[in-house]
Amino acid sequence: MSQHALSMPPAHRRAIKAIINCRTAALGGHVVECENCRVQDYAYHSCRHRSCPTCMADVGEEWFQSAKGELLPVPYFHVVFSVPDELDKIIRGNQRALYPVLMQAASQALLEVAAAPEHLGGEVGVMATLHTWSRTLAYHPHVHCLVPAGSVDEHGHWQAAKGPRLAPDGVLAKAFRDTLRTMMRRAVPGLELPEAVFDEDWQVFAEQPAHGAEAVLRYLGRPLHRGPLCDHRIVEVTDTGVVFRYRDRAKWRTLRLDGHEFLRRFLQHVWPKGLHKVRYSGLWSRRSRARLEALRQQLLAADPVDPCSVSAAPEAVDTHDPSTPHWMRCPHCGHGKRVIISQFGRGTTPPPLRQPPPGSAPTAQPP
Repeated sequence: MSQHALSMPPAHRRAIKAIINCRTAALGGHVVECENCRVQDYAYHSCRHRSCPTCMADVGEEWFQSAKGELLPVPYFHVVFSVPDELDKIIRGNQRALYPVLMQAASQALLEVAAAPEHLGGEVGVMATLHTWSRTLAYHPHVHCLVPAGSVDEHGHWQAAKGPRLAPDGVLAKAFRDTLRTMMRRAVPGLELPEAVFDEDWQVFAEQPAHGAEAVLRYLGRPLHRGPLCDHRIVEVTDTGVVFRYRDRAKWRTLRLDGHEFLRRFLQHVWPKGLHKVRYSGLWSRRSRARLEALRQQLLAADPVDPCSVSAAPEAVDTHDPSTPHWMRCPHCGHGKRVIISQFGRGTTPPPLRQPPPGSAPTAQPP
């Protein structure tokens, strides 16, 4: 056993076990039968682990729909705060204490800068999410924030942003840098920080997304519930390694990693249990939800057409009955509804199928 395996945190062990057992007989399941073609099949249980790239799509869609319903009918800013590489090891070694601090520092920096009269001049809403990976799964903590392009003044009136920028990138970067240094020291007493890095210029990316806030929500919501790597990006899995695709600017490239290195990179993005991956502040905070909804209705009444907050790309229309879960739709005849015939528990041998699926192995959709 490798040294890495011996020192593996409990959260990583739980993630590996859950993903390996996901949609297998190890977690139990049901025998289902199509009412139309009468083909029987297995429907194995999902692991429901938040780092599983397979089984949390439904949860991610629910989060997206909920967050989309809270968007104001205005343009939005997408702001990304990056952390210098010199802090990566410190942050990774203090994940439970510092992951929340990264999101809190980004949110506070935005609230303070936006409140200045020379910028937005009022209170804004901030939704902050922390990503810890690069496109190649290397460790790279950075905070994505979604902020409405406008603010509420001291009289409770909405005032739209005067230009396409929330504030100069250098102003946002300095506010984030100074706030994060203070919060890191407070969160981890005695923490030794490389002071030279706080004298450098940090990087902040901010824009009004061309495809609207909904496109950003989808981009942010997908890894919140399925981890940093989706199944469709995996090209090949062998006894010795994994090949997956990643986007390098405008081009798709492939990367081959040996099995140990792939697991090491993937597992370093598994969070400690109990930490939240999203932080809401300002108008988007829990205490301001009623005020946010009232403001949304007010803006919709003033301008019922929202040209900016929706994605330019139309969503696919699901022609199936929405009341029927996807795993209950027969994949063999294409339109039959499957019903549960029997069930089997964790670690037990599934009962034999009366009529196996023609020409293929049983599917493993989650109940």
